Amino acid sequence: MLLKKYYLHLLGIVCVISVMSSPVLAKETIEISDAWIPQAPPVVKVMAGYLKIHNPTPSAIVIDKVSSAAFATVEMHQTIEKDGMARMVKKEKMTVPAKSDVIFKRGGLHLMLINPKQALKKGEKVTLEFTTSAGTVSVSAEVKEAAIEDNSHHHHNH
Repeated sequence: MLLKKYYLHLLGIVCVISVMSSPVLAKETIEISDAWIPQAPPVVKVMAGYLKIHNPTPSAIVIDKVSSAAFATVEMHQTIEKDGMARMVKKEKMTVPAKSDVIFKRGGLHLMLINPKQALKKGEKVTLEFTTSAGTVSVSAEVKEAAIEDNSHHHHNH
């Protein structure tokens, strides 16, 4: 009886160790940092979001959707220059290559934060949720004062 109890205890320890070291539990997904939103006047209906995405995994990860309770819609956009004109192009999905970074910045890839549900003030934080092929990742983006040359809340032509 004592020996049976010992083996059951040992089996339990082995099961716990194998579950703890299982790669399924070590969820491999993107890492998001440096997320921020330039402050805009309360009347502005379209804001921008900037951040850095790192994919530490050995596989590409696709971002299918970005959302936030603070905005009616969040879209990924790419600024493209053609014939001396800058144009915004909506990206339905975006692939983050394996073991690489994608930077959302002014004049390049960025988030369009459409119809804020309330005016956002400097220092406030907004949660952005990224739905990816590897699961959902949330990040807190801080509203920061926009620099004088910031044109992140200008009108976009599609």
